[in-house]
Amino acid sequence: MKWLILLLFFPLNLYASQCGKDMDKSLVGGGCVCPIGKDWRYGQCVSYGLPEFAIDNGEGGWQCIEGYVQKGKRCEKYIVPVADSKLVKVAVHDCDGTTTGKCKLPKQIQSYLLKKQKTQL
Repeated sequence: MKWLILLLFFPLNLYASQCGKDMDKSLVGGGCVCPIGKDWRYGQCVSYGLPEFAIDNGEGGWQCIEGYVQKGKRCEKYIVPVADSKLVKVAVHDCDGTTTGKCKLPKQIQSYLLKKQKTQL
């Protein structure tokens, strides 16, 4: 009988441990749900009414998920055009050559280049 209880308890406990950090884990049966006013999107609980491809930024506002940039009140897929890719390479070279450490590329370009480097390795 003890084994049956352990087998019944363990999977429910394991399922609850896969919940997000701000999720309500008090459901009967061991599930989890986002708090009132939030919905599950992009692997986390986000506030209702946010634009598509947007998440809460933790400061009362929102930000676009990785790979998207904010255009007005929405998020659009970030694509580095072929013509711009040459400019990006020049900018990266210039930034790498600075000794002041003040040269900083936009986050979207940094993440694009990091992904590109990882895929080329």
